Amino acid sequence: MNDQSLLIWNGRMELKRQPQVPNISRIIVATIPVRDVEQAKAWYSLHLGIDFDARKLHAGNLNIGFSKVENHSPSAHSIFIWQTSDLEHAYRSMKANGVTLHGEVNWVCRYFVFADCDGNRMTMWQQDEEAIFRLSAVQTAEELQDVIKRALFCRNSYGRTWSSFEEELLLCETIRGRKIVLDGWSRLLSVLPEEAHLLKECVKRHNAKYPSHEWLLEARN
Repeated sequence: MNDQSLLIWNGRMELKRQPQVPNISRIIVATIPVRDVEQAKAWYSLHLGIDFDARKLHAGNLNIGFSKVENHSPSAHSIFIWQTSDLEHAYRSMKANGVTLHGEVNWVCRYFVFADCDGNRMTMWQQDEEAIFRLSAVQTAEELQDVIKRALFCRNSYGRTWSSFEEELLLCETIRGRKIVLDGWSRLLSVLPEEAHLLKECVKRHNAKYPSHEWLLEARN
């Protein structure tokens, strides 16, 4: 008899048998049930930018495949979680392109739910390497604070003041790279010069006081 199991000691020092398992290195293909394979390819290419060139991986370290199902009943729960570096841009662009969205962006947990052309629900989630302050449409100090609140995923109790901003710089744990991108900085300087100065001074003061929690500022125009 070929016994495909191992003898191991458990926490109570009892000898138990544990079945052997395959040596799995990674998942290489994720298969999505669809009604029309070619239509699905076109949708994923258009709305998610996936290149289905067979010579390379389609989505990061994973290949996307499709299985044709005539009477497809999509799941009520997300079957995939996609990662993006800019959640706000992803949401706005998909909304503008008519993609089915299930609810608004959850800024606390940093995700939103959408569906493909076959109704398969999926989640879009943001990797927290940097916070992007989108400043090009900001007209008032209140709007600037709203941008800060969204970009840093501030608590609901965020006071929308510069002292609250400095507190968030210290407490924030969601931006792993501790980097703030000031997208539209030149325009903010011309529209709200005093607020722009205060923003930079808050970060400078924080970095001097907490060098181990330093934030990097990058201006983009």
